[in-house]
Amino acid sequence: MSLNLAVATLDEIEQARNDCRTMVTRRALVSGAAVLVPLPGGDLVADVGMLMQLLPRINERFGLSPEQVEELSPQLKIMAFDLAKRLGSRLIGKAVTTNLVTSLVTKMGARVGVKTVARFVPLVGQAAAAAISISMMRYIGNQHVEACYQLACQLITKRDNTFA
Repeated sequence: MSLNLAVATLDEIEQARNDCRTMVTRRALVSGAAVLVPLPGGDLVADVGMLMQLLPRINERFGLSPEQVEELSPQLKIMAFDLAKRLGSRLIGKAVTTNLVTSLVTKMGARVGVKTVARFVPLVGQAAAAAISISMMRYIGNQHVEACYQLACQLITKRDNTFA
C-alpha cells in the first residue's frame, strides 16, 4: 500500500503551491482583460471557461485529480474525500463541471453584479470592473490552491506516519 501523490514531499508541495499561485495570478490578469471586450456577459463566460481549465490543473498539480485520487489506497481515498469536505471544497478529487464553477461564480454575486454594471462606464468603470474581475478570480483560485495544499500536506503526513 502506498500513496501515489504527484507531490511526494512537503518541499514539493510548497513548490506546487507557489506554481499554482503564479498560475492563478496569470489567469486573473487575463480575466481582468476580458472585461474590456464589449460583449454583454462575455467576461462571465470567459471567467467560467478559465476556471474550468484552472481548477483541474491545480488539482492535478497537487496529485488530487479524480484519476489520481482513485489510485490512492482505500484508507487514504476516504481520508482525502473527508478532508476535502471539511475544508469546504467540492472541487478536490472530483470532476470540475460547468454547473459547479458557475455556482462558485454566482456565490460572488455582489461582485459580479457590480462588475457587470461598472464595465459599461467609460474608463473608470472599466478599470473598476477589471479590478473586481481580477480579485474575484484570484480569490476563487487561491482558495482552491490553499484547500489542495492543506489536503495534500495532511495526506503526505498521514502517508509518512503510516508507511514509515
